[in-house]
Amino acid sequence: MINIRKDIIDESYRYKMPALESRIEGRGNGVKTVITNMNKIAEALETEPDIITKFFGFELGAQSKWEKKTLRSVVNGRFDTDDLQDLLYKFIDKFILCQGCFLPELDAKIDRHNRLEFSCRACGKSFYADSSNRLTGFIIKSLELKKQEERKKSKNLQAKKEQAKIDETKMEFQDVEVDENDWALDTSKAAEEMRLHTQLGLLRDPKKTNMKLLLFKFRDFLESQPSPQLISFKIKQVAKACSWNRTTRTLFACELFFSSNMLEQIPKTKEIFSRLMKHKRSQIVLLGYLERFCGEEHRNFIEFAPHILKALYDEDLIEEENILEWAEQTSSKFTSETVFKEIITKVQPVVDWLKNAESESEDDGEDDDGDDGDDDGEDNGEDNDDGDGDDDQN
Repeated sequence: MINIRKDIIDESYRYKMPALESRIEGRGNGVKTVITNMNKIAEALETEPDIITKFFGFELGAQSKWEKKTLRSVVNGRFDTDDLQDLLYKFIDKFILCQGCFLPELDAKIDRHNRLEFSCRACGKSFYADSSNRLTGFIIKSLELKKQEERKKSKNLQAKKEQAKIDETKMEFQDVEVDENDWALDTSKAAEEMRLHTQLGLLRDPKKTNMKLLLFKFRDFLESQPSPQLISFKIKQVAKACSWNRTTRTLFACELFFSSNMLEQIPKTKEIFSRLMKHKRSQIVLLGYLERFCGEEHRNFIEFAPHILKALYDEDLIEEENILEWAEQTSSKFTSETVFKEIITKVQPVVDWLKNAESESEDDGEDDDGDDGDDDGEDNGEDNDDGDGDDDQN
């Protein structure tokens, strides 16, 4: 091992590197100089071997390349080992040593003006590399590529973690059991109405230990701050494992995320609910939850019912046509007739606003029809499933 600085002969000098080793290969026009320990030299200098190799090529006016597979640095032409060692010292002076304390303690970065900036860990001095040197441009490109690779690795690692959580969810809930008495599959009209009317209560019944357990499990899971995609996926997995229909699944999600601060929580949970509200049935249940929330559970929030409805509409969680259809009903399966009428009265300004907006839109459409005719791209009015229709048992 030799000292990194050529001018220091002290054997106790702490910064050392291997002496450069080279050999000549080929003959005639194909002769080339191979540096066999460039990777060890670069490691000692805390830099990349391709950067030193490129420096040799620029200084010698010859083609050079770093062979990553064979860990060899190749320079076309015949060059003595001593000359290459002197070039290495020149590289160290320009790109490895601090200009203040002359210690090899530099960190390199690209500033906002795309300049190569060095900062010394030892003395704190900062300075810029010579922009006229061709190697400076090569180092900048090398650092940019390295940063892109690190971002890609980080993204892939995050994706693997998310997938691992999804796989863990599949295993965790695949054996969840629910009491058949809680979720009977009687399809008669009377049973359907009774089930719809009581599902919210079932979620809160302390006797239904499985449901309470799932709510506790989810709240523990949410403390790890998973992505909205993972949360919605996990809710669907639980629904499938428990044979829930969309009604129960939607109510379960509402129980998880909505409390007395529902108006503030709607925008925060938009990305989660948007993945669960693609079906008309789910949107109707969300409106039913609004009835129950403002009309029975939090009577003091009944004045906020129109604001909550407007928030659900603004966040694209409930479609306009479903709100208008809901407002035309005379009773509800989620609350009593008296409470339902009271809620509809409170939200009537929002309903009227939607009707007026729809009327203005139709008027504009009639004006356009005179020029363009019917729109061939008209929606066929069908409800699109959200990709998990098999969980709707009714």
